[in-house]
Amino acid sequence: MAQGSVIVNASSDVIARTANLPSFTAFTIGGWFKRTTDRDSYENYIGFIRTGSFLMSVQNRPSGDGNWIGINDDQGGGANYGSGEPAITTWFYIALTNNGTNAKLYWYNTSFALVGSVLSIGSNSFTGTTSEVNVLRESLYSTWANARCAQVRVWDAVLSQSEIAAECASSTIVRTSNINTAFEDDPATDVSGNSRPWTTSGITVDASDYPPNYAGGATTINPYVARGRQVGFLAGRN
Repeated sequence: MAQGSVIVNASSDVIARTANLPSFTAFTIGGWFKRTTDRDSYENYIGFIRTGSFLMSVQNRPSGDGNWIGINDDQGGGANYGSGEPAITTWFYIALTNNGTNAKLYWYNTSFALVGSVLSIGSNSFTGTTSEVNVLRESLYSTWANARCAQVRVWDAVLSQSEIAAECASSTIVRTSNINTAFEDDPATDVSGNSRPWTTSGITVDASDYPPNYAGGATTINPYVARGRQVGFLAGRN
């Protein structure tokens, strides 16, 4: 188990896959991210490009549009943004799912607690197949984020909220069934067992900074709080 993260700090930097991709209507992608600077522009964290050049992404809006993190679809599924944005130099975990009817965004903090509520948009109009999956930069509109990422995992399935919470808290893959590809601190090394490394360019692999779950030891089940009330259980640290 490596401890580290990947740095993206230029618009030309690339972390992407274009082969052996999950169905656009049955996937989950999750990972830890940490913004290095606020570019005050559209910052892309996760992007799915489909045939026909349509994009679904998790992004942060610039100040002129509210400075909110959210999920956006450019084929008519709409957009849904929360009421805040991740802080600079603080790790956060996000996961995006789509089941063909609804796409959902989950956002967790360093305490492995859900931030706000799960954001959702309708997705029953989505067509085509996935042509590219990317993180921190997407090629269709060239939106990118000056940030770090680690423990990015992609599944050929829609994970439940409790499963996503467990992945957030664990430094190793929890749900091994339906795993498509995954990396810890180096996209060139697929830890899923499927030999599906990511295409990269311009990135830096750095061992000096990594998500909070690396220091947590074995995972346990702890209650978590969302919007001031206990609403479920989350895999946390000893």
